[in-house]
Amino acid sequence: MLVLISLGMTGCSSVGNKQIKNKEFISQNIAKGKTKTEVLNSLGEPTNVTYSDIGNETWLYVRNETKTRATSFIPFVGLVAGGADITTDKLYILFNSEDTVIKYTTTNVKGGAGSIFK
Repeated sequence: MLVLISLGMTGCSSVGNKQIKNKEFISQNIAKGKTKTEVLNSLGEPTNVTYSDIGNETWLYVRNETKTRATSFIPFVGLVAGGADITTDKLYILFNSEDTVIKYTTTNVKGGAGSIFK
């Protein structure tokens, strides 16, 4: 019975820009030639901005999603088999010196934390 209750107690939280997971939204709104203003209106403020020596600018958007494993809530078992599954999505947008999109790229990394078994 305790295991069944624990399975229902899993938690999920996310931080960051949820739009960067939507590939269709990205391809329509962050296409080559779009301006910084158009990107800003679509996605809001970036998480980070970097600049190159040749005048290019890169905007980074990040989203982290954490799902707590159900085993985390089982007494004693949670100490060795608990933890969380973490997914990080990133969107990099490269602008030229005329403030238009040159290209963009996305990454998706899955990992875990807190368990010696996963």
